[in-house]
Amino acid sequence: MSGIEPNLVGVSATTVLGDQVLVRNLTPMPVVILDGRGRRFIRIGAGKSRSWHDARVVESRPPPPPAAGAAEDAPRFVKNWRIPGRVGQRRFAITGFLGWVPPRQTGGNDTPLAVWIGGAAFLLALSLGAAYLLGRNAAPAPEK
Repeated sequence: MSGIEPNLVGVSATTVLGDQVLVRNLTPMPVVILDGRGRRFIRIGAGKSRSWHDARVVESRPPPPPAAGAAEDAPRFVKNWRIPGRVGQRRFAITGFLGWVPPRQTGGNDTPLAVWIGGAAFLLALSLGAAYLLGRNAAPAPEK
């Protein structure tokens, strides 16, 4: 996300989990977020925060092709987005942009060494624990 235009003291916004917008209102007045037609969509009371899923910050179409001359795995610009709002009679917009980074291609043998070591250590600890418990239960009872 880029920010709030014009800047408003006491109002902050951020995107969360890709498609959610979180607005914090630290002003003494309610913040009103508007829908695509300029009508009241969400009201955030003074001193409150609110998050919601907003289709304006995501894209449902396939990602764009790489820019001319760019590598196939280069990040790509998708779109700018804008969510209008107001505090009292003062209008503002939460603005941002959406980018896309191609997923990392792996050939199946690209598992990090730390994962293999961690898995082996876990299995070893599990085996030693099981052997200890089984050995304790198999010990002969003391004679009387």
